[in-house]
Amino acid sequence: MHRVLRAMIEHYNCTYEFGCELEGLEGEVDDQLATQRTPEANCTHPTLKLDVQGGDQGRADKSLSDKMKLNIANPATGEQKTIDFDDEKRYRIFYEKRIAQEVPGDSIGDEFKGYVFRITGGNDKQGFPMKQGVLLPYRVRLLLSDGHSCYRPRRTGERKRKSVRGCIVGPDIAVLSLVIVKQGDAPLPGLTENVLPKRLGPKRATKIRKFFNLGKEDDVRKFVVRREVQSKKKPEAKPYTKAPKIQRLVTPLRLQRRRHLRAVKRKRIESAKEQKTEFDELVAKRVAEKKQKIAAKASQKKAATTTALNMTLEKTIHQDSFTKETYDEKHSAQKSIEPSARAARDRAIREAVANKDWYSLKELSNQPGGFQNARSVAWPFLLHVMSTQEEVCKLNEGVENNQDSQPSPKTVSHRDERQVSLDTNRAFVHYPVESQQRKDKRKKQLTELILGVLQQCPQLSYFQGYHDILSTLQLTLHPSLEKDEEAWHLLQECALKITLHRARDAMGVGLEPLTGQLRILRRLIRLADPELAILIEETSPLPYWAISPLMTLYTHDLPTLALAQRVMDWILARPPHAVIYLVTAFVLQKKEEIQKLIDDGDDGMMHSFLSSLPELEADELPDDPVNAHAHPSSDLTLDSSTINLGSLQDLGSSEDTSQSPVPSVEPPPYTEKSASEPVELPLDESHDAPNLVNPPVDHVICTPPSPASSLSSPPPQDPFVDHGDGPTVPLSQILQSADRLRTRYPISHKKLRLDETLGPQSMLRTWSEDPDQIIGDEKAEEYVLATDQIVYPDMDDDVFEPYPPSLDKPSDTRLARLPKLNMAFTFGLPVVAVMLALASSPTTRAQAKQGTAFVYNFAEVGFGLML
Repeated sequence: MHRVLRAMIEHYNCTYEFGCELEGLEGEVDDQLATQRTPEANCTHPTLKLDVQGGDQGRADKSLSDKMKLNIANPATGEQKTIDFDDEKRYRIFYEKRIAQEVPGDSIGDEFKGYVFRITGGNDKQGFPMKQGVLLPYRVRLLLSDGHSCYRPRRTGERKRKSVRGCIVGPDIAVLSLVIVKQGDAPLPGLTENVLPKRLGPKRATKIRKFFNLGKEDDVRKFVVRREVQSKKKPEAKPYTKAPKIQRLVTPLRLQRRRHLRAVKRKRIESAKEQKTEFDELVAKRVAEKKQKIAAKASQKKAATTTALNMTLEKTIHQDSFTKETYDEKHSAQKSIEPSARAARDRAIREAVANKDWYSLKELSNQPGGFQNARSVAWPFLLHVMSTQEEVCKLNEGVENNQDSQPSPKTVSHRDERQVSLDTNRAFVHYPVESQQRKDKRKKQLTELILGVLQQCPQLSYFQGYHDILSTLQLTLHPSLEKDEEAWHLLQECALKITLHRARDAMGVGLEPLTGQLRILRRLIRLADPELAILIEETSPLPYWAISPLMTLYTHDLPTLALAQRVMDWILARPPHAVIYLVTAFVLQKKEEIQKLIDDGDDGMMHSFLSSLPELEADELPDDPVNAHAHPSSDLTLDSSTINLGSLQDLGSSEDTSQSPVPSVEPPPYTEKSASEPVELPLDESHDAPNLVNPPVDHVICTPPSPASSLSSPPPQDPFVDHGDGPTVPLSQILQSADRLRTRYPISHKKLRLDETLGPQSMLRTWSEDPDQIIGDEKAEEYVLATDQIVYPDMDDDVFEPYPPSLDKPSDTRLARLPKLNMAFTFGLPVVAVMLALASSPTTRAQAKQGTAFVYNFAEVGFGLML
């Protein structure tokens, strides 16, 4: 009858149960229990629960007494072998060791004497693997994710809590993986008994030197290992050898190339430094010259202004006898001579709008003054907006009925509201000249106007510069700070129409539709001036410098409201593609400056030069004489800060008046000193016809602007500021030049290739002067989404014939031989004449034969040159 000892060890979450015979096995049980450690006490036995039972129960279950297997691998041969030991003392040396530790194999057995093993891993008796970095001798649960060992995620981003065994070896390890680090004296069967020869030699140059113990002076190419290869396809063929390509081989050619690259890099750096120094010197020189020029001009202007002001004040003080009757006589004489130019222009514009005469409006828009005070009537008509009182009343009645029948929908915020608020805060910088409080009110009105359009058309995207277009409309159609319902409604409708039908291509997700207009602009410049096109395209193949005027209709680039209104008059009276011709006219006007810029070597400034505008003159019409002389001279003050020098000079003598500067109504013709005509284009009959609306004015009195046009006048400029080196160009000349370009190269010109560049949904192809034929607003908004139907991809537009075309080679004909024949006769005939004169002399008759031979030889040479 045997007594059986049953023990159970509680080790945290794991419970180990083992049993053995009590007689003769107590020592083994104690040894096994002694090897167990708890985390709380490093050298104490775990808690034991002993249960002694009697009877022949057989041998108890074994757990901790199971054998540990060693899985030994030899990396040199790729072989591995699992060894199972009966004696637990043989592998007890691995206890308390960690993964990656090296353990000598002398205590394992005599056959392992001299071997050194490194622990690489293992798993416990339940199959849980050992994990590197977990410095524990037992199993724990860790949250593992992608990148950790002992875990493979099934889905992206998956994490899982798994049980892993610590990296410290203990008796609960079932299989321990080892790697041979150092071989011992005796070979191990199945591990180290086979020795594999080294098949390939080293490839890297440094390793070849180390392998053969070579020096730096030795040529490693002679020591590369070559192996003999026998062809498998042709066994009877002669074997050949193969050798690897030596890596990191430094040859004299490589050193020479390296020195060359370093020299090139050094020269490039020095050249860049020299160019930067030259450029800085050139910039400093030009800045200094410009400062000197500005200072000289400022001093001249200041001296002239001070002198004129002093003279005017003296005349005004000493001419107290100048009474109101004298002023009235002069005013009545002037009124009898000068007609009211502004009144005639406004009347002509209103008649053209009433008759729906687009042709007359086009002719009036490029004349000095433009639409003047009739813009509130002309612009809505040109944008297909109802502007008559009856139409507005009908529309208001319809809106009120809809509001009564349907509840007002909630306004949805647009995605670009933040950018709109940032841009409107920077609006109204240059004009109008007023207090900051009034500007803030205008900014709020502009923000409300822009957001109203964007909320009404949510598919449109805001672009920077769009606020400049609507601010021009706001200052023209609704200049008042207090809201006028009719004027505000008219402004909203005009803003919606100009957005959907004249700025639609720039309000998509991207700016790809504008590339089509840039390609048409490039072709137009090529047609108008091929030589200038070559100069421009050398620095900028595609005219990206024209994006701003094409997007903002020049409202962002012009410095004054008067200029912006004049350009808007011209653009609105024509189809949307007219702005392309206007950009071309501005570029052609700068041809001489562009050529000079390239000759000076400043072609790097071409982009900024092309995107800038010359000094422009709005050439407005003079004010009505009635408004100009509404106040007698007795009401004038003598304050030097408010005196109008022009009006004071008019009050003086006729000699002073004739010497005062008088603005001209008609634009002066181009001259070599002022501004040269970029392209000589023939005018059609409409341009040659005299202007009956604006008769010539012989004399103009300088007066302050009327209250109705106070916003249209440019802000007061500082008299001491230099606005440019070039002369002032009247804006009407540029506009008329653009009209000549449209006449000579219409948009339907085959070389402009409009249909091949822009799709059917582009605003350049959907515009119509007939309001019944133009697309609706909802359809226009939908067209923004289809970019592929707005502009077509650029296939072969970058390849074009050089300008001017190359001359054909002269053909091998008689005409081609004429220059050579002329040369032969030019030299041959005088020689023959001299010979004949000498032949008539008695002394030279004997030499006739010799002279004849000479002439014959000369003729042969001449005919040889001719051939």
